[in-house]
Amino acid sequence: MTGVQTCALPILDRAGKGSIINALEVVFGWRGIPSLMTHEPYDEKENDKGYKARQIVKGELPNPGFVELQRDYFVPAREWHIDEKIMPAMQEGKMVVSDRYFESTLVYAKTSGNIPYAESLAWHEECIYPTLTIVVDISAEESIRRHELEITARGTDGDIFDEEGVEKQAARRAVYLELAEIGKPYMPNAEVVDGEQGRKDVLLDVLGVTSKHLGNNAVMILAITLM
Repeated sequence: MTGVQTCALPILDRAGKGSIINALEVVFGWRGIPSLMTHEPYDEKENDKGYKARQIVKGELPNPGFVELQRDYFVPAREWHIDEKIMPAMQEGKMVVSDRYFESTLVYAKTSGNIPYAESLAWHEECIYPTLTIVVDISAEESIRRHELEITARGTDGDIFDEEGVEKQAARRAVYLELAEIGKPYMPNAEVVDGEQGRKDVLLDVLGVTSKHLGNNAVMILAITLM
């Protein structure tokens, strides 16, 4: 795991990440900070592992097992994403905003595979440490409620993780908060924001924390990671 100037923002499921990403993009534009908005797993066809990971999650390909899915698909997909998308953007002086980052794998590995943090972190030797981590926190019950509304609005089925219910969401929330408290080497420079405030207040808190840590350095990665 390399340590460069980066920033990560893990967010619990349905905590309003779309609004946060859009607001940050606008603010960076106002400040004259060029940015790249991206996501993980980067599941376009050009990223073979990421594309197959998405197919497995949707039930379109056989599930090789939890550990294999995370270690052999999500992690290589993330390495490709860093090499092909994130690093080139950072070298151009861009702020990178990514929906999800390596903290997601640590959380899912712990809650679904009972894998120690150190073991799942060791899978990420080629990853970039974030300079800032913001956890936008909502309850498991609120996450499930918003997700059900989202599924109904889209008229589509969920994925294999959506079937795990409120207890699993509560476990993931607890792990995100635990990692935020531990900090390095799992979630450096973590800040927790209350995601159940009004949307405006959530955005103001996220922007305030982001501004505090950015300073004059525009070359960072902001990874928005959902539970």
